[in-house]
Amino acid sequence: MFVEQSRFRRNPKQFIYDKSLPKGNNSERLVYPFLERDCNPKGKLAYKYFFYMQSGKNFVSEISVSYSHTYKRKIKVTGADSAHKTLRKMWDTNLLNIQEQFCVLFLNNSNEVVGFRCLSSGTLTASLVDFKILFGLACKSLSSAIIIAHNHPSGKLQPSQGDINVTKKIKEAGNMLDIKLLDHIILTQNDYFSLNDNNLI
Repeated sequence: MFVEQSRFRRNPKQFIYDKSLPKGNNSERLVYPFLERDCNPKGKLAYKYFFYMQSGKNFVSEISVSYSHTYKRKIKVTGADSAHKTLRKMWDTNLLNIQEQFCVLFLNNSNEVVGFRCLSSGTLTASLVDFKILFGLACKSLSSAIIIAHNHPSGKLQPSQGDINVTKKIKEAGNMLDIKLLDHIILTQNDYFSLNDNNLI
């Protein structure tokens, strides 16, 4: 069954005030003429299903992404030393010698800090890295580069083979998304170690 040609000539405003249609805002009610033009035999029933999907009776969850920055003073990272100082200011110093944490600095294309996020807190000797969360946040903040960091509660500066392997994987994943991994900083109570400065990235 097709929609009659004469029905196409109805003024779209008529659908806003049509009480036989489900309630919705003006933009939702104006969807109905397009459903008619698609020669949908279900007519108002199809519109009703569309309205239910836009309301609380969703068949599929809708993903909403938002981002806002609130900082007034832009911090620019010029190397491992400035990255280490920035990270240390934001780190939870109470956990530095107790619990291993994995954190990230997100930067724009001018190497200015867009944001900071601690992604995980682990045990005395290990912490987890979730690539999906890491690069999801990087994409959400439109970051061009990242600096990853974790602390060694033991006080040892040298990275483990696991640290090096994870760093290489993050770098490879970042290259696919055009998000550059600038450095991986290991923090201890009084010192730091840069994998980039030591040619381990």
